[in-house]
Amino acid sequence: MIDNEGKPTTNPRYTVIPPHGAILPFGEHKGSGLALVCEILGGALSGGQVVKGPSDGKYNVLNGMLSIVIDPGKLGTGENLAREVESFVAWQTGSPPAPGVDKVRIAGEPERETKKKRLAEGIPVDPTTWQEIIEAGKKFGLDQTAIEDIAG
Repeated sequence: MIDNEGKPTTNPRYTVIPPHGAILPFGEHKGSGLALVCEILGGALSGGQVVKGPSDGKYNVLNGMLSIVIDPGKLGTGENLAREVESFVAWQTGSPPAPGVDKVRIAGEPERETKKKRLAEGIPVDPTTWQEIIEAGKKFGLDQTAIEDIAG
């Protein structure tokens, strides 16, 4: 990420609190190329908008989407796809993990593990965020006790 002056940062406030910064694309020049293609396909080709020009000072979210749906059953490759995906995932997750990592995971696995943990233990909330939740609740006429009751 970069802050509003273009300096590298890890502070997430620059994505939601003015003055805004930006999230940089992953993969350096290849990532920026992928981001460009996604913006064009998800924005312009889908009939929506793309990010352009200097900001007018408003916080705008452009959320276009292009979906390409492929039915492997129609291609006659469904069984082959299932077999090949299963063998590929088994090969990938069977690889030795990097030093300091307990196992090789596939996409979505860390999120499923986190969900399971959060359901069992709750969601940790830092003091600053909790105070912001309390203040937001008060704007809607809730007192701290009511907010704590809602939060469980």
